[in-house]
Amino acid sequence: MKKICIYCEKWSSGGIESFIASVLSQIDLRDIQIDLVSCQIEYSPFTKGLIERGVKFHQLSGNRNNVLKNRYLFLQLMKRQQYDILHVNAFHGGSLYYLYLGKTAGIPKRIAHSHNSMLKKGLFSALKLAIHNIGKIIYAKYGTDLWACSSVAAHFLYPKSLSSQVVIIPNGIDVMRFQFSEDKRYAVRAGLDIYDEIILGHTGRFCQQKNQLFLLDVFYNFLIKHPNSKLLLVGDGEDKSRLINRVAKLGIEEKVIFTGITSHVEDFLFAMDVFLFPSIFEGLGIAVVEAQASGLPLICSDQVPMEAMLLPNVQRLPLKLDIEQWVQAVEKVCKISNKRDSCAALVKNKGYDIETVTAFIQNTYGGT
Repeated sequence: MKKICIYCEKWSSGGIESFIASVLSQIDLRDIQIDLVSCQIEYSPFTKGLIERGVKFHQLSGNRNNVLKNRYLFLQLMKRQQYDILHVNAFHGGSLYYLYLGKTAGIPKRIAHSHNSMLKKGLFSALKLAIHNIGKIIYAKYGTDLWACSSVAAHFLYPKSLSSQVVIIPNGIDVMRFQFSEDKRYAVRAGLDIYDEIILGHTGRFCQQKNQLFLLDVFYNFLIKHPNSKLLLVGDGEDKSRLINRVAKLGIEEKVIFTGITSHVEDFLFAMDVFLFPSIFEGLGIAVVEAQASGLPLICSDQVPMEAMLLPNVQRLPLKLDIEQWVQAVEKVCKISNKRDSCAALVKNKGYDIETVTAFIQNTYGGT
């Protein structure tokens, strides 16, 4: 039996966890043992199903910021388990050090998989950028296979000298799960006591990158002109308290719904009328792909890669535009009649179906 280690710096409920879970739910595990290794494991709606499929979880230090301890524990685990393949899901150049540790432990196949396009702004941004650039120059070469979810993500993580070796792997989804259902749309809206209102919506981790504070400002200004509207925020994250405080400050508590984490995000997408995604940066934006499959008209920032623009119902806007221009864009798409039940098949034809992506990964893993 082939032993494979999938590394993810933090295991929670974000888009990458969703992607990994989708792949592992499709992959043939009869001749493969999958261990998912993470520095920090938090609650995730995907964990239970994976454990039931036989995936084993290993937490390192429990704190992704405890870099030295995480690396030490990782190396010891690699030497102890003697994996055949290491698959590193990376968000920055520092993560590529795990490729080096994998080589040190004697793992013959080491896959680097880029999912990001920029570093989060913060107090130590300059230092983090320096570490990122050094990491990708020194450690990317220890990968036997270099993958990225988009060309932007490839450019971010790998040096130019290795660009010809990079393979773009779309972040596939279980497309037909997002096939629009009028019955589910009605049921979810009825459960929320919403019938005729316009629902603007968003799914994603509540964090600086996803820019939900800006989204709230857009909705507030839209609400002034269209009081028969509500905002549906699906997800959770470190910025949740800030978002709740902003909602209270704007006095729109009755108009904003926080659903929390869900394993049925598609049902909430069916209930929405317009999807907003004003990210500051994205490797690809799985949520954008899911929303398109559900048939929603989308307005996203121009920081979402072009590879994620699969259907004509997507509009990219610069974040530097003022709020009123975003509001006008929302008003415009609200007037567009869209045949939602045909969109899942269109997304599948674009190559973003999880079955196609899983077949490639299975072949690389060398399973049956």
